[in-house]
Amino acid sequence: NGGSTADGNYYNWSAAVAMNNTSSLTASGTNVTTSICPKGWTLPQNGTTGKTYANLGAAYGLPTTNGSSSTAYQTLEQSPLNFVRAGRVYSGSLGSQGSGGGYWSSTVDSNRYAYDLYYDRRDYNPQNGNLRSVGFSVRCVAR
Repeated sequence: NGGSTADGNYYNWSAAVAMNNTSSLTASGTNVTTSICPKGWTLPQNGTTGKTYANLGAAYGLPTTNGSSSTAYQTLEQSPLNFVRAGRVYSGSLGSQGSGGGYWSSTVDSNRYAYDLYYDRRDYNPQNGNLRSVGFSVRCVAR
């Protein structure tokens, strides 16, 4: 779904949740139980309950809601989290590499959007919504 092996892997949301046709999933908050994660692992859900990006960040002192933060990226990129600002693939072009990073969740936002974690040096958005066609990274968490 874009990029070369030097860039890393980028997945549109349908690929991240391992479903060829996700267009019928339109209800905001619907969680998909399938993913490209290995057995025993899953994509985080959206929200603040359960295995979510908001809760993962909160365990390291990050806010659970979207907003400005000039220091969140430092926490995310340090051990043990080790997130990377890998950028995104949009309309066939790789962009924002090194400046921003997006990671898909398993949760529907609307008929064209799904939730993700997005961050850069200014913003930390653990409950961000983005077009499903955008190529982002994935971060699997233990079930």
